[in-house]
Amino acid sequence: FVHTVNSGTSALYAVIGALNLDAGSEIVAPPITDAGGIMPIPLMNAIPIIADAYPGSHNMGPDQFREVLSPRTRAVVVAHIGGNPADLDPIIDIAREHKVVVIEDCAQAHGSTYKGGQCGAIGDLSTFSTMFGKHHATGGQGGLVFTRNEEMNWRVKRFADRGKPYN
Repeated sequence: FVHTVNSGTSALYAVIGALNLDAGSEIVAPPITDAGGIMPIPLMNAIPIIADAYPGSHNMGPDQFREVLSPRTRAVVVAHIGGNPADLDPIIDIAREHKVVVIEDCAQAHGSTYKGGQCGAIGDLSTFSTMFGKHHATGGQGGLVFTRNEEMNWRVKRFADRGKPYN
């Protein structure tokens, strides 16, 4: 399921809103991103916890993710910086072990693959930016949310469109 929004930042904002987290929940965030990859977290009354980069990479690694987990961690935003995929399998394994939602930030990873799968189709949800500087642009700004979970799709759609009672 794909839902369109006005920017990559709004895509992440809608995803976090759809999770309906308690205030003070922690979301692990990538070490390298821009404000759009972080600001939706505090805007939803959650706490961004920055995981370090895996040595030799611009992406969060599984050990770095595990180091910052806490009992309040509810989600992780895994960015694929510069189109280079993060090491998703061990990150997802750790997330499942701790009941943490995996959000792929694919703003820089249009068309990138990880072990034969498309980046953005591996985690629980994914966000894409389609602003003018991206590989696939839709004009000045644009964004997408992808999920394979139908209920989550409806929750994202309702949150992104001011709570309208879709479905």
